[in-house]
Amino acid sequence: GGSAVHRVALEVRCEANLIFSRYDIDIFVDDENIGAVDHGSNKQFELDLVRGKHVVRVCEKGNESVDGSLEFEIDGDTSLLLEAHCTSDQVEVSSISSLNPPMNAQDLQGKSQGEVIELFKAAGFEDVSEEEVKDLSIEDRNEVNAVESVTIDGVDEFSATDDFFANQKVVVRHHQLQDVNPPDGSSAFKGRPYQEVVDAFVSSGFVNTVAEPIAVSSKSKDGKVDQILIGSSSHSFSKSDTFWPDARVIIKYGDYEDAPALSEESKDE
Repeated sequence: GGSAVHRVALEVRCEANLIFSRYDIDIFVDDENIGAVDHGSNKQFELDLVRGKHVVRVCEKGNESVDGSLEFEIDGDTSLLLEAHCTSDQVEVSSISSLNPPMNAQDLQGKSQGEVIELFKAAGFEDVSEEEVKDLSIEDRNEVNAVESVTIDGVDEFSATDDFFANQKVVVRHHQLQDVNPPDGSSAFKGRPYQEVVDAFVSSGFVNTVAEPIAVSSKSKDGKVDQILIGSSSHSFSKSDTFWPDARVIIKYGDYEDAPALSEESKDE
């Protein structure tokens, strides 16, 4: 009976050396030369191989005494990634394991980014990072951290049966609140009527804006902005600074109580 033949996608990446051992390489599978790879580049080969064990050997182009080999086993259609590192006396060959994504791309959408990052790491992916998509208004804040899309090596459409490699870059993009900017730099507000400044912040998208009176001894400061705090600190900020829409904005304004008003009250007692 004839053995089953399987389609094997073999990718060979030749690491680039800076100075020494900068040679091209020949690739042999089961002692048959399938082609060459230029130094520092990668190349894909399509092979039909029978089920079972096979040997890939990589050597300096035209000099088979400088080589390295690796055994691999085939039991179905598969993808293989080999990395070759050229040295003066041998070619070091290592295989990067082939993996499947934890789920289909569209099924990852809407899940929390933390969960998705864990799923990819658990599946064996080594290079998993995240990216914020600042597109949510404050009304959609319950979607913060929900996954917008995932790419593996730049590919955003994949299924849980597709083959990828452990070292391919996974980027998990997730929704975040849109940043808001102050209506102006901090120094522009000092001495302006406080209600006008409150309105300016609210219309710039700051949903957590409050006004706080502070006692002042000069009538000219009454109702006028003294200082503004955004978030936990920020006394000074510029128009280009970005904040979350729900950052607390405290607008401190002068509250003048003149002496005659106090004497009026004392008469009533």
